[in-house]
Amino acid sequence: MATKKTYKPKVEGYVPEALDGDGDGMVQDGTEFERPVGTEIDELVEVIEIVEPVMQQATPEGTVTLGEGENIITIAKRHCPEGQTWQDYAKTLSRLNGTVTPGQVIRLG
Repeated sequence: MATKKTYKPKVEGYVPEALDGDGDGMVQDGTEFERPVGTEIDELVEVIEIVEPVMQQATPEGTVTLGEGENIITIAKRHCPEGQTWQDYAKTLSRLNGTVTPGQVIRLG
């Protein structure tokens, strides 16, 4: 997931991330909120972090990408073939893939 910061005004009249319309290097010219481009008055804004999903790349058939916080056990439980225990399948996945890390493409069989 990607995190993006944005600003929400706490005070009426304050414009977070204001644009410099006249190119003088200042925003909100002539107001009590006048300031250099790219600066915010911290006590007048609330910083909001927006988490946006990151599109995963397609993986080849019979594979899955190991996500953050996942391991061979979580993959084995989720993709265990019928008639096999997840414990045995986890051993199979370990033999096929060795040591795994987040973001790695895991062969399922």
